[in-house]
Amino acid sequence: MKKKAASVVLAGAMALSLAVGCTPVFAGETEAAATGGATLNPNTKNAEELTLWHYFDAAADAKAIIDFANEYNELQDKVYINPTYVARQELMNQYTIGAVSGELPDIGMVDSPDMESYISLGVFEDVTKQLGDWEDLDKFFPGPLSSCKDADGKIYGLPQNSNCLTLAANMDALKEAGIDKLPTSLDEFKEDVEKATNSDKSQFGFAMCAISTEEGTFQLLPWIVATHDGTKTSLTNLTDEKAAIGLD
Repeated sequence: MKKKAASVVLAGAMALSLAVGCTPVFAGETEAAATGGATLNPNTKNAEELTLWHYFDAAADAKAIIDFANEYNELQDKVYINPTYVARQELMNQYTIGAVSGELPDIGMVDSPDMESYISLGVFEDVTKQLGDWEDLDKFFPGPLSSCKDADGKIYGLPQNSNCLTLAANMDALKEAGIDKLPTSLDEFKEDVEKATNSDKSQFGFAMCAISTEEGTFQLLPWIVATHDGTKTSLTNLTDEKAAIGLD
């Protein structure tokens, strides 16, 4: 029987799951990417060892993973978590390969926009029964938790972190363009974007992620919702005229 991975998700965010039988590839690995300078305490309790694959390559994030693992490992003596850094692109490739070979992690990380794809590929284990009676399950925000479910409501992971999209502005660039306050309407926004655009400096008044992946979709759909004409755009019909209001 093929092995499936358990998962935890960073919603807005990410999901975690682990693989056994695969050799991680450390593409461009550095000490900071692997541990963030932190030290993993040894498995002195002879606990069952589970490897957690993550792609946190910022030193602070990598250190946090090690610190959390040490804290968990000290709380009990049955399970020992061993965090292992794998470059993000290589990790995604390993999940896809593992869906066919059955060689998947025990716990592993994916970005929440990718979660649905990996669920459909059979990468993650259905943990609905294990979590069904957990009294703390309702403490997760509905949105992030929904990113860990399939269309039937079965749970395949848990949110580990949640990101929030926001519109950031370079106030110095706006002031240089003669703008002294942030726009409060879509019309004002379009006017300010035009003023702040300077082709001679290769400077654009607005930019956003729109890559052709689930992550690009994660960026674009909230923008469509935020720029409708006030009548509540339905995201089930992206051909609706209202859905294009913020895209022209």
